[in-house]
Amino acid sequence: GATGTLDFDPDDWSTAALDVTLPLATLDVGDGEWRDKVLDRTFLDAGAQPAARFVSTRVEPGEPGQARVYGQLSLRGLSREVVLDVRLNALKRHPLTLRRTAGFSATGTLRRSDFGMDAWRRLVGDEVELMIEVEATRRRSDTPSPTPEPADADQEPR
Repeated sequence: GATGTLDFDPDDWSTAALDVTLPLATLDVGDGEWRDKVLDRTFLDAGAQPAARFVSTRVEPGEPGQARVYGQLSLRGLSREVVLDVRLNALKRHPLTLRRTAGFSATGTLRRSDFGMDAWRRLVGDEVELMIEVEATRRRSDTPSPTPEPADADQEPR
């Protein structure tokens, strides 16, 4: 259910921009009862604030295929800076749609208390580790790159 836009030049990560919205009702936490608790007012308060949104503010390229993405995470009506360590897993044509697709993994940490979630701190803890797997596909309306894709476009990045 996540939607968003990614402007991304694999040759210059510093120009990347990301804006993504996640409807909280689509979260899968592995257990129905725990999911209901996570979505209630004690934690995410999805009834009052049904979506989370992340908008990047800057990207710092790192090792090849990696970067740190800084941005504002809006959750429960509050916005705070979150830093994501991002790795490009693959950039190639999708075998079914034939559209250019980028796969990324990202990790980061946030403090629940920064977003007004103080309940059960001793039991659950305050720090939450984010682990994100995402696939971004070029929209059909996007203009293709003026240069042809490299011959190794279907290979994994090094």
